[in-house]
Amino acid sequence: MESMNAFFNPRTVAVVGATEKTGSIGRAMILNVKNASRGCRTIYPINPKAPTVLDLKAYPTLEACPTVPDLVAIVTPAKTVPPIVQSCVNLKVKAVVIISAGFKEVGGEGAKMEEEMSRMLKQPGCITRIIGPNCVGVQCPSASLNCSFTTQICAPGNLGLISQSGAMLCSMLDWAVQYNVGFGQFVSVGSMMDVNWAEIIDYMAHSEIIKAILIYMETVGDARAFLSAAREVNPRKPIIVLKPGRTQAAAAAAVSHTGSLTGSDDMLDAAFKRAGVLRVDTIDELFQAAQTLSTQPLPKGPRMCIVTNAGGPGVMATDALIRYGGQLAKLSEKTMATLNSFLPPHWSHANPVDLIGSATAETYAQALDTVLADEGVDAVQVIFVPVAVLNPGGVAQAVKGVCLGSKKPILCSCIGGEEMLGARSMLCRGGVPTFPFSDAASRFFCYMWEFQQRMNDLYTVPRPMGIADAQAVQVHQTSEALIQQAYAAGRLVLTETESKRVLAAYGIPTVETVVCATVAEAQAAATRMGFPVVVKLNSETITHKSDVGGVMLNIENEAQVARAWEQILANVTAKKGAEHFQGVAVQAQISSKSYELLLGATCDAQLGPVIVFGYGGKMVEVMKDTSLALPPLNTHLAENTILGTKISKVLKGYRGEPAVNQDKLVDILCRFSRLLTENPRIKECDINPLMAYADRVIAVDARVVLYPAETPIEKIPIPAIRGYPINRISTVQLKDSTACMIRPIRGDDVPAAQAFFAGVSAQAAMGFLKEECAPTCPCFFRDLCFADYDRNYTLVMTSGQEIIGIARMDMLPCSGHRVQASVIVKDAFAHKGVATALLSALKTIALAEHIPEILAEIPHEVNHHPVAAFPVAQHLFEKAGFARAPVQASAELLALTYVPH
Repeated sequence: MESMNAFFNPRTVAVVGATEKTGSIGRAMILNVKNASRGCRTIYPINPKAPTVLDLKAYPTLEACPTVPDLVAIVTPAKTVPPIVQSCVNLKVKAVVIISAGFKEVGGEGAKMEEEMSRMLKQPGCITRIIGPNCVGVQCPSASLNCSFTTQICAPGNLGLISQSGAMLCSMLDWAVQYNVGFGQFVSVGSMMDVNWAEIIDYMAHSEIIKAILIYMETVGDARAFLSAAREVNPRKPIIVLKPGRTQAAAAAAVSHTGSLTGSDDMLDAAFKRAGVLRVDTIDELFQAAQTLSTQPLPKGPRMCIVTNAGGPGVMATDALIRYGGQLAKLSEKTMATLNSFLPPHWSHANPVDLIGSATAETYAQALDTVLADEGVDAVQVIFVPVAVLNPGGVAQAVKGVCLGSKKPILCSCIGGEEMLGARSMLCRGGVPTFPFSDAASRFFCYMWEFQQRMNDLYTVPRPMGIADAQAVQVHQTSEALIQQAYAAGRLVLTETESKRVLAAYGIPTVETVVCATVAEAQAAATRMGFPVVVKLNSETITHKSDVGGVMLNIENEAQVARAWEQILANVTAKKGAEHFQGVAVQAQISSKSYELLLGATCDAQLGPVIVFGYGGKMVEVMKDTSLALPPLNTHLAENTILGTKISKVLKGYRGEPAVNQDKLVDILCRFSRLLTENPRIKECDINPLMAYADRVIAVDARVVLYPAETPIEKIPIPAIRGYPINRISTVQLKDSTACMIRPIRGDDVPAAQAFFAGVSAQAAMGFLKEECAPTCPCFFRDLCFADYDRNYTLVMTSGQEIIGIARMDMLPCSGHRVQASVIVKDAFAHKGVATALLSALKTIALAEHIPEILAEIPHEVNHHPVAAFPVAQHLFEKAGFARAPVQASAELLALTYVPH
């Protein structure tokens, strides 16, 4: 955190390349730093040819400065930058902003220089962090900091702005000045050679000033880090992203601009959705979404009521509402009766509530109070247009007054020109989102509902998944053996039979398939299965069997089996060569009275494996009805993936046909997801068709493609979201010989965790939570059980289905991967070795994850109440090798540290 603080609130700033030359970036930088600071910090211009710069004493080098600067800004030519960075590392400068361009984005020598600087930051003892290169800089109005070369100084506000493009950032600042939008912090990240999206998001998340985070993104960079930070922060502070590159031409332009890869846009949309990130398409939408989400409560549903003094804008609002996924609220009889009691006879008597042109501010206030009280209304849009009898300021005042006490979102459309300026300004100052047209307000309500749904998706408690924890390691070993078997044979594509065995290992039902080396074997297999059967080519080199005439359907007897053999051999010989024929595979013919689905996976360079689900069979490319999702999936996420397709409506039963067994389909998606996260050497996997019936779901054909055996595992794209760590599952025996399991916590552990804390004393809770009682808030259990294994490890010890102990290891924000540990045990299992075993498991994980230090803070007292369990906890941690920290931050806490070794 200290290095990140130095970027936004440094005591001393040095500008390398500062100059008085008119029109230069060096002059703009030093002038901006000086003018913004207003004497509140020390500034060192670095210029070997000038004794002073803008009346500030200059120094020839960083080493010549009286003190080591907290923040160094570099604006010199690219070739001079690496030696300056090395000086910063040697001096232990905390923060460096490289404004200079000419690095990775130009390739060649520029890329080599950037790699050289990256290596410098990995030197032992280095504390230096870098933003950039090729960036505009940073601003933090609350700290009087403008370490950038922008012409605009952002006004103070509650938005955080992060931009990959310096030009777009300058444009957005100019836009913000025009519309009186303020910022708490802004950062131009450039090519992100060091500090990335995730670290800045984490830093802004801990700022009391920032209420929403806006991002202009061209490439996602470290996708796993970004999504991890977004999932952590979004429930507290909405993250809104403007990312161009939806077309191939725009994506290519982004590549040439940043020197980085861009992933598939559809896949990136799936990633944003998974992390709860809201994506918009224009700068105007970016700021409007931020204003709306940061000032209004989120809707509990999609139903909006529209209150207007003109029919036309109400119709436009309704059209947009339905188009973007909202619903028009149906007003209750009570609401209708109340509206009838004070509105003129000619009002619309429906939603939209058209108050007609004679409406006054008092009418608006009454109507708003009435519809907001209706339980069937989730939000209200207020529309008013200038008419002779209307006082826009009065209506704005009335709306603002109602909004202050409302627990439902209110959006306002002030339609008009100069007459409405005062009303708009009043509403904006009052925290009421204001739009120039009613269709825009409807769209932003739908954005709010979409964001709420994404928050729900993050933390909806799923049903337990199929693979038992005790079987997880064995399942993975089976699939790994099949992969290694293919490598040993020099193949990157598993045969259909091998592919089905991989699926079967994870409990995905497959149609029985028998590989046969002779006609007699094929006839015997078909007879045993029962006719009709399917006879397919068995080949280690040909994967698309239909393309070479390698599939024969409706085989009714042994004679037809023999003819199918001969025909497939002849087809393959003619089209590919006889050497590609290794016999046939015989499988039972599945009834055609089913739905053909596709379940597959491909690998994105930035996001890793991506699941594809949808309409299957031979028409898959034509129908193009698919939904994308990032593994790992739980049951709730799997359901959402299915619902993202058009065929999902048919799967529920259509025109007398029975519905597909949804539970089994969801279970297969979850198992398939686990297969992908646990087998990183799988590059592609297709089940097509996946046949879905009312009573079963079964894989008929399967294909698995591997990465080359010589590809180092670290070169294979990793899943953008870390999967369930099966390698952290272990068994232990307590002092009383009770056999228990230690495993990472899961989202479906919420009920068991609630039962656990019901059996925990207040004293134990005080030691674990530093609070006076055991938790009951659903948010606590959400945060506990929906662990992000990249930033916190929560282990549970279970005896049967019961949780008897919990140990946490949470990443400390912006701390260089330091963590804080805590342990709690159910009262009935105290003094049986539970805490010791859990703490030992945490230490093992910390060593494997290269965590530099574990911190444990044990409370002496909580709210002036002594913690009786303090001596026991202190003994537990000290016995485990923890030592008293040299600095004790609080008199109420004992800080202990452990360095994994």
